[in-house]
Amino acid sequence: RLTILENVRADRLIIEGGICRGVHVRDLASGGHRSIMAKNEVIVSAGYLFTPRLLFLSGIGDAKDLANADIEVLQDLPLVGKNLTAPRFTPISWHTKTPTLSQMMGSPISKAQHPAVPEAFQSAVAEATVPLRKGSIAQFMPLYYSPSSAPLQYSLQGEPWPLETNAFTVLVTMTTEAKGEIKFDRDPDVSPTITHAPLTASDEQRGDEAIRAAEQLGSQLPSEGRVKHTQDWSAVYDGRGTCRMGSDPRTSVVDTMLRVHGVRNLRIVDGSVLPSDTPYLAMPEVLMLAERAVDLIVDVATYAVKDLPLATPLLAAVSGEHEPFPNMAMAGKRERSSNMATAISPWMVAVFAATGIFFLLTGSFVATFVNDRKTQAEADVYVQA
Repeated sequence: RLTILENVRADRLIIEGGICRGVHVRDLASGGHRSIMAKNEVIVSAGYLFTPRLLFLSGIGDAKDLANADIEVLQDLPLVGKNLTAPRFTPISWHTKTPTLSQMMGSPISKAQHPAVPEAFQSAVAEATVPLRKGSIAQFMPLYYSPSSAPLQYSLQGEPWPLETNAFTVLVTMTTEAKGEIKFDRDPDVSPTITHAPLTASDEQRGDEAIRAAEQLGSQLPSEGRVKHTQDWSAVYDGRGTCRMGSDPRTSVVDTMLRVHGVRNLRIVDGSVLPSDTPYLAMPEVLMLAERAVDLIVDVATYAVKDLPLATPLLAAVSGEHEPFPNMAMAGKRERSSNMATAISPWMVAVFAATGIFFLLTGSFVATFVNDRKTQAEADVYVQA
């Protein structure tokens, strides 16, 4: 059963003794507050911006940043809000006589002499995507994308209605070495501050190469010449990594089971845990992450190796049973193995040797057969794929 609360904002996680018990929320309509307690665990899915903010307001984050904000430190995780990765993009546009979306929307978006084309309203705007170089892509857009405009549909042209410029765009998007970070205030009503680091020298070089490749693509289409503007890079509003996944609490926020380091019964399931960047939008990755999270949450319990007592069988851990003296049990096993080894007679050694030679010859025959079948096997796999 799913209950959705409207006009409610999560302001703080309820953490007691290193265990997340629930969440403290504010009713934005009435201004009141209430606590919602969890039966099993709390799952945070507030996105790359507000998930790290909720952790920060709850005392989970960089100890220095928390101290500066006068928030009690419950768990020192330095990378909360750090490692922000967001693809950078830049548009390249060409004037054209062929009608683009700016002349197909009808009044008042298009000029009066250009009637609406119903099929145009089904446009995905980014009509085609092709890879350019490693970590960079180009997308064809049947409209003019002004670099000064906000990335919102049909306001991309950065000009008032009715739209004037009829042009098509090749949008270049790439990953970068440059990272960003998010700063938070202790007041939940104060918006976070996002800072993107400038491109590195390597980023600029790869960006120039991607632009040249995109120019070659766009110049092959009929046009009336380039739309002149400065070639600047902007950050896509689609971040990752601000609660990145990893095994070390010093360089990550959640483990590979999506559990927050050092806090029990608390998971994060959204794009903030993605540790690396791609030039594509994060939706497919987030969907894949959500599918995996379902397995982790509703299936059998999972255990990190470091959390298992030494020499405890996995079956015993799953069933909740632990051997009282694991070291003694291991010593007993070693002692039994030693006694068994001394009891082996010479004739058994000969039998084992003959058996080994038989399996060696058989293995050689199988290897030869497999090598003969290699080419055909690869063809079979290709056909099946």
